[in-house]
Amino acid sequence: MSANQPWTPEDDQLLLELRAAGKRPTVIAKALRRSEASIVGRTLILKHKREDERVE
Repeated sequence: MSANQPWTPEDDQLLLELRAAGKRPTVIAKALRRSEASIVGRTLILKHKREDERVE
């Protein structure tokens, strides 16, 4: 697993692509070699970043 490994822009991009394709967090976790909780957490962080960018 990538415990305590920083998220790269490539990781974020793959996460977003897999979510857009309708993949479940368990599938994404296996693809990125991360925990399901880290996938859910990162998804929320990226969602908030996008919302913040729209407000500015």
